Amino acid sequence: RSPLPESALGFPRRHWRSDLGSSALQFAGTIFFNATTFRALTTATGDGSYDHLVWRPDAIGSVCFLASGAIAYVLVAGSLTKLPPGTRDGHIATVNLLGCLAFLLSAVAAYVLPTSGEPVNVTIVNVATALGALGFLIGAVLQMRGHRVGVASSGRS
Repeated sequence: RSPLPESALGFPRRHWRSDLGSSALQFAGTIFFNATTFRALTTATGDGSYDHLVWRPDAIGSVCFLASGAIAYVLVAGSLTKLPPGTRDGHIATVNLLGCLAFLLSAVAAYVLPTSGEPVNVTIVNVATALGALGFLIGAVLQMRGHRVGVASSGRS
């Protein structure tokens, strides 16, 4: 038997490193987002350091999320250009990737224009952030449901 466990999404062991890489990128994106959330509370958008302290880490976090989502999608679907299977893993990969795309759109729209000191489009920022969070929430709920089913069916409590 291989000493490597099956991954969280049940990918074959040969995909374990890609699965782990996707998770590491997702974690890095989360760290960048948390850092920018706290900095945004104390930095005004018109402040000259806003771009450096808030927007850049937010954009980097969005790119980390997108890379993570793309890796997971490819692991499930086989390619970014293919539709994933109609399985729980396929649904999780799809809503996660859509959430990643929404967060990236939010980051682009949040860029503060130097000429006005205002974000490109606050409405897009708010809607895309909410959609990204919803995508991640749906993926997490689907993931948790799958684990509960697996535990119950194996006889463990």
